[in-house]
Amino acid sequence: MCDLSGPQHCKIKYFSGVSAPYGFYGISTSTTVGNSYICFKLAPEEKVDWFAGQIQHVFQRDKKLQMAVKQSKLVSSNFSDPFMGFWKEGFKAKLVLLLFSSTLEVVDTDQIITHTTRWQLSRRHVVVLNLC
Repeated sequence: MCDLSGPQHCKIKYFSGVSAPYGFYGISTSTTVGNSYICFKLAPEEKVDWFAGQIQHVFQRDKKLQMAVKQSKLVSSNFSDPFMGFWKEGFKAKLVLLLFSSTLEVVDTDQIITHTTRWQLSRRHVVVLNLC
């Protein structure tokens, strides 16, 4: 891992986009903002199937490709998501808030599941669909 406090700094390369299984993953400021919307796992043992988010940075550190992602803010924990009932039929959608977290999660490329698409339903809510 790269220790930025030590005397020897690692080299970090930044990218605006990288190859993905179906196209490419891009950063949120690119002209194709839709390629920045993803679903990902935070950890293999995580009980949540996936989180929705938006790629902010793509970088290579110590020869490892990683992404800094802002997670979609979740609707309150006592909310029953109306889209969960459609998962068995293959329509893996979630209702989330329009806004993203201000915290960046650094994820490895193997934690990314796929692209997502977003439909805004109201001023506060969007539906996020896993395109896998």
